[in-house]
Amino acid sequence: MAENVQKLLEDMLPDLIDLGKRKILGSNEIRHVLQTRKDHEFSLHKRSPQVADFMRAIRYEKNLDRKISKNRRELKITKPTRADFSVIRRLLFLYNRMTNRFKHIPKLWKNMINFCLKYKQNNALKICLTKSLNFHPTHVEFWVISAYVELDMKGSFSTARKTMQRGLRANKGNQMLWREYFKLELTIYQRILERRRTLGLDELDHKKESQGSFEEDDQNPFLAAEIPKVVFESAMEDVPPTLDFCLQFLEILEEFEEPLLDSIQEFLRTKILELFPENPSAFVSVVTRDFTNTIYFYKQTDETKDEIVDSICSRLEARLGGSGDDLDQRCLFLVEASKLHQKLQSKYTSASNPTLIQNFG
Repeated sequence: MAENVQKLLEDMLPDLIDLGKRKILGSNEIRHVLQTRKDHEFSLHKRSPQVADFMRAIRYEKNLDRKISKNRRELKITKPTRADFSVIRRLLFLYNRMTNRFKHIPKLWKNMINFCLKYKQNNALKICLTKSLNFHPTHVEFWVISAYVELDMKGSFSTARKTMQRGLRANKGNQMLWREYFKLELTIYQRILERRRTLGLDELDHKKESQGSFEEDDQNPFLAAEIPKVVFESAMEDVPPTLDFCLQFLEILEEFEEPLLDSIQEFLRTKILELFPENPSAFVSVVTRDFTNTIYFYKQTDETKDEIVDSICSRLEARLGGSGDDLDQRCLFLVEASKLHQKLQSKYTSASNPTLIQNFG
């Protein structure tokens, strides 16, 4: 054990000497670093090291890295050398040893993933994600992170989709993963549209769609708009549909302000009403969500708050019907209308208007 520790300390010397030559660390500080690392290594080389031993060493190295970075800034050293990244290499070494020894603890894998993301250690991140999925295929968060790494860091739509689909096969009936897959497809669709606008292709060419002349299916905006609908239908087949689960898809859709997502929203509303035709709560939730989008539309016009309220009232009454026979539905509408009225008051500065509530009383 002592020989292994001594060998590790000797390997650290060239980098520490370089930091000392450039005045980033003083001689006393270097001696302190060596002694502290020596103590940590003896703890880690025990027969049964604990997670706390690894975390103690990791915390020390992170503090040391911050100190080195601060000293470099104060000395105005702009040209880095290999020694400036020695602490990062040391941290990766510690994380690898920790996860290899305690591979059954998902939190430790997540800590290493966060470290790799923060310090842009892309190669180590790829290896870490692969191992974490091998050891914890039912840990949904790892699948989601892997998919977004493919999407954000590599720009690969197809690989991100395949990663999510692998996760769904390994986690049948997982609601969280279906929601994240739906959100991923919406993100892809939005990025395709943004890319087309950047290239000056705002108007979608339906002739190209009919001829199938897009260079890559991944970049086909028409296909991308249909995939979220397929994802929703597949989720309803894989998971016993409940109203709360269905409405979560609408909530995800509301996070996106892309106008061309309207067709997807209308599809979801129609499907939810088909799945729950006799459920008053479903009808109320879908209709009131329709009107929150109306608020967003009117917010960009010169119409006053009173006109918005009157418009919403008339549309609600038309959807509900004027017979008044469905008392439960009408009571639910009163509750939802009250919530909507409060939302309007928070968005607009004009005086309160009780019309919305009175029309349904």
